[in-house]
Amino acid sequence: WGKIVSKMGIFKNDNIIVYDNSDVLSACRCWYNFIYFGHDPNLIFSSSSLMSLLDDLDIAVLAFIADHPDSSVTDCAKTLFSPEDTEQLQKKDSLLRHRFKAWTSAGFLAYISSSGRKIYKVVDGKVSFGPELRGVNIGGKNFWHPGLRKDYCIILFTEDGVIVRSLDKIEENWKSG
Repeated sequence: WGKIVSKMGIFKNDNIIVYDNSDVLSACRCWYNFIYFGHDPNLIFSSSSLMSLLDDLDIAVLAFIADHPDSSVTDCAKTLFSPEDTEQLQKKDSLLRHRFKAWTSAGFLAYISSSGRKIYKVVDGKVSFGPELRGVNIGGKNFWHPGLRKDYCIILFTEDGVIVRSLDKIEENWKSG
């Protein structure tokens, strides 16, 4: 195991981000192998459990709130879905209310009540945005890999790891879907 991963440039004292977007939880298996073969568990950031639940709509919600602080769920529904009538707006609003509630419970969004409306903001320190991932500080070390794409990313800091997603790719999917 050590020979295999060292050929990939991974050594026992390196920070590692392990994630996947598959139904077979490959990140869990990879995380387990690193620990089994002696890697320090505190240096491995795994987010398979949350990653499997995280979809493009969740990322779109977080990005919208980051770009439009002091927005409501309805504001988000109008912008993301452009509903044609009140009935469609109510359906999309209802869908998003569950997402907003989950993200608030998880500590990524916070809200205040203002004039009978819940106004949302992204929680500082839990969500970060950046033009690319080269040199991002994770676990006290700068993370860098030559294969990283130069695109705009969102980074979520969770209790069990770090989640990184490309906003450029999500935007491409969102526009084509």
